[in-house]
Amino acid sequence: MLALRRGFVPVALALGLAAALRAEERAEADWWSLQKVVRPPVPTVKAKDWVRNPIDSFILAKLEEMGLEPGQEATEAVIRRRLHFGLTGLPPALGASADVDALLASPHYGERWARHWLDVARYGESNGFEYDQLRPNAWTYRDWVIEAFNEDMPYDQFVKWQIAGDVLEPNHPGAIAATGFLVCGAFDGLKPSGDKQRRIMREDEMEDIVGTVSQSFLGLTVHCARCHDHKFDPIAQKEYFQMASALAGVHRGDRTVPASSDVAERRREIEELSRKLAEADGAVRKRLLARPEQDEVKRSLEGLPQPVSRWSFD
Repeated sequence: MLALRRGFVPVALALGLAAALRAEERAEADWWSLQKVVRPPVPTVKAKDWVRNPIDSFILAKLEEMGLEPGQEATEAVIRRRLHFGLTGLPPALGASADVDALLASPHYGERWARHWLDVARYGESNGFEYDQLRPNAWTYRDWVIEAFNEDMPYDQFVKWQIAGDVLEPNHPGAIAATGFLVCGAFDGLKPSGDKQRRIMREDEMEDIVGTVSQSFLGLTVHCARCHDHKFDPIAQKEYFQMASALAGVHRGDRTVPASSDVAERRREIEELSRKLAEADGAVRKRLLARPEQDEVKRSLEGLPQPVSRWSFD
């Protein structure tokens, strides 16, 4: 016991010193990565003929600073091969061109690059853990990400739909499928009988959701502030639970997403019903206005506002 106590003292002192050092290095609101993005000035370089776009200036400036020279320019065959593998993940066919626009328009572009975002979203087609149950409908989110890349969806829409697509566009199949981002990670499907254990599992689930949202879109590990203020980033424990409360309505489970054909058919039915209602309304008004003894009715109908919407509770 004496030996253990003697060994414990320097270890405790070392840990305390390390904690103090980490506290001094803790980021505040003025940390560089939390500042507004600005456009830096393009650096001046010596070999200006080598520069073809502003990005080249940044690369060449660093090379010149280190006393290095650019490598030889790649051949057309190498460029073509790099473009095909980089944009579609597939080797170029014989005689294939290096047309960037054509490669970006290929459906394989979305398949190639969506996989990187799916890694960020911790996408899986099974729950993981000891039971590792399959998710037969997980593919809807995967296909939505592929389609979003192929359609060059604006980034702000890409973000909003994955966080709250079902709220922003409740009648859009794509917006509903996009919210699979929140629940596509590993999940312990075990359902304990104890109420306390169920609450703990729910808090663990919320930590996973908060962590995924914050790391994917903010580059911050907000979930580290679940039990205490963040050790390195300026995130308070209170802010973790504020973010968790905004996402507390999210629960795992399957949700019916109407097919595009079903939505189109329903719209046609609504348009047909609206047309029939307009015809019936016009016929009734015409008969009432045609009666000379209904002058009072005529005057009242002329100022009657037109309906702007109808509700059905069937």
